[in-house]
Amino acid sequence: MGTWRDGWYIFLKDLKTGRYYLIWNVLFMLYMGLTTSFIFSSDDRAKHVINPLGDFMLLLLVPLAGFTFCRRSFRYLKDDSYTQMLYYYRMLPIPLSAVIKARLLQTIFAFSFNSCFFFGLMLWLSAPFWGDANFSAYLAFALTWIGYGLMITSGYMYFEFLKRGIVYMWVSFIANGIIASLAFIVEAFSGNLVRFVMDYAKQYGLLSPVMWGSLIIGGLLIGINSKIILRKLAVRDLA
Repeated sequence: MGTWRDGWYIFLKDLKTGRYYLIWNVLFMLYMGLTTSFIFSSDDRAKHVINPLGDFMLLLLVPLAGFTFCRRSFRYLKDDSYTQMLYYYRMLPIPLSAVIKARLLQTIFAFSFNSCFFFGLMLWLSAPFWGDANFSAYLAFALTWIGYGLMITSGYMYFEFLKRGIVYMWVSFIANGIIASLAFIVEAFSGNLVRFVMDYAKQYGLLSPVMWGSLIIGGLLIGINSKIILRKLAVRDLA
């Protein structure tokens, strides 16, 4: 429990230091929610999700909800700020596991906080498209995509903790390219991820197997990667 207490301390300290950056988070998430809402067509003659644009946007944008703006995130390339953070905490009597747990708490907070604005506005503006769907359907849709976001975040965490800023940047570019291409691959097979998630959310609500599968896989990947990061971080040269 001691490492979780230390993790809470680090998380709350970072949150307090960067509390004014949360304003940018709110504005950015509202902007993303607004633009993403346009992928839904509520034309009475043919309600549909614009594809592959819908899959493309959500595949790329949802993982961004797992981050909060802060000074460190703005300067990771110029100052290698994540490595500097690790070097700082290594000099303190704080176990590395507490730093990892602080990052996990930050991820939970970010997805919870950002999703309220992102999915809240997107689903509110696209309500005519959903017809008679109830609140559980909206929540299941959002949670399914949050589970996907956790999967991608687990990979970002690995490079955030174990690689230099320049490597992290290039890996992010490559990963985004691969993720974006998935939308066109799904389209080539006449698929539609947004519609697929929506149909299960409307049919099963919070019992949606897609939602639970997404959350479980995302949680497992976060947990497994955290253990790998902790083991490799102990021997990483931060000089």
